[in-house]
Amino acid sequence: MTTRSVALAVALLGLVGPACAQTTGTAPADGVDLYYHAYGDGDPLLVLNGGPGLSSDHFAGLARQLAELGPGYRVVLFDQRGTGRSPLATVDSTTVTVERMVADVEALRTHLGIDEWAVLGHSWGGMYAMLYATAHPDRVRGLVLSSAGGADLSWLAYVGDNMQMRLGPERREVFDRSFDPAYQALDPDRAARERVEALAAAYVYDPDNIPFVVEALTREGANFPAVRGLVYADLRRTGYDLHDDLAAFTRPALVVHGRQDPLGDLVPHRTHQSLANSEIVWLDRCSHYGWLDRPGAYFGAIEAFLARLS
Repeated sequence: MTTRSVALAVALLGLVGPACAQTTGTAPADGVDLYYHAYGDGDPLLVLNGGPGLSSDHFAGLARQLAELGPGYRVVLFDQRGTGRSPLATVDSTTVTVERMVADVEALRTHLGIDEWAVLGHSWGGMYAMLYATAHPDRVRGLVLSSAGGADLSWLAYVGDNMQMRLGPERREVFDRSFDPAYQALDPDRAARERVEALAAAYVYDPDNIPFVVEALTREGANFPAVRGLVYADLRRTGYDLHDDLAAFTRPALVVHGRQDPLGDLVPHRTHQSLANSEIVWLDRCSHYGWLDRPGAYFGAIEAFLARLS
């Protein structure tokens, strides 16, 4: 994957949420201590953040809001291996693999003493959630796919074009300029910042939400591009395609997707078709972040789904 297409595929965001009980700690896994943060009390809900190669800080606000739904939930969020406060001594193709990342989730579950949990994955986190659910279906009480990447990698062929279409001429000019080696040499930090500021518009329907995306993407210590590249390389090496595996996953699943998401309609539709026991909720006037563009509909759909699991 090119630098440009990787930049187009990355997504993250966080919001300040209500106050709730919180705990932090680390869980030992294969070659890494996974830093986790748990919010609230109640039935356990694991949240897998977008990326890959992004820390979980940007999802803290979402985790707090999820913890306050219905009767209350214990929402677990963790820094994926090689990101944030889960550093690796060596970052290479032997330490960053999809297989090890799936094993990380099991290590965290075991450490926390949880028998089974609901799992919510957003964007790349949705792909991560599907990988985990198909590997350990008996541990996933229910699956929520929030603007999830596909069950294969075919969407990478067009998502960049979809995003650039949403930038408009001025933002696209800034975005293209940020990849110019001569311009980068003058001030690489400025070029990176301008790229994020231009790209943020493609992720939200409401332009008032753009500053939140920019802040999250430019937050110090948020981005680990080496991890991102290694994850995509491993997905390609292993021939990532979960459609047949998803057909064998019979636990309840919810697909939540914005009508204006640059991933398009085909990705969530095919995932929904592959899942044996799933429902799909479309959010109108919504791009890649449902909890920003359509918070009422987004949280309402998830709350109703989690209530049915109980």
